[in-house]
Amino acid sequence: MTRLRILGVPIDVLPFEAAVEAVLGWMGEPASRTAHFCNVHLVVSAHDSPSVLEALERGDFYASTGVELGDLGRLDNGLRIGISEQRHVRYTTEFIGAGGKLLSRTSDNPAEYRLKPGEPYVRARVSDSNGWRAWVQPVFAR
Repeated sequence: MTRLRILGVPIDVLPFEAAVEAVLGWMGEPASRTAHFCNVHLVVSAHDSPSVLEALERGDFYASTGVELGDLGRLDNGLRIGISEQRHVRYTTEFIGAGGKLLSRTSDNPAEYRLKPGEPYVRARVSDSNGWRAWVQPVFAR
């Protein structure tokens, strides 16, 4: 196991098989533990590519449990999201504003939303019919 600091956070890095072995070993212990598994391709790429690190610092990324976005763009005072669709799967994009207010819901692909006067920002959540989701960083009014 290797311990790294990524964006100031200590991370234990080990092969998947070793992580599974550790979790299976904990099952017989009378203690509570938390394990977080993640895919770190982006972190590895950020180490070698200044442009990826710059994108992270700008907030030009999204989080996902399985929905893949093929196009993510900031419009003039808005947001455009293109979904990489899978066969036989339905998608819904929700544009969310301040206080969690639902601004718009659509099944269009790509989905677009432009801020209206008085709306400070918009962010988005994309859900598919299998229960997977993606969350997009907010775009703030100019």
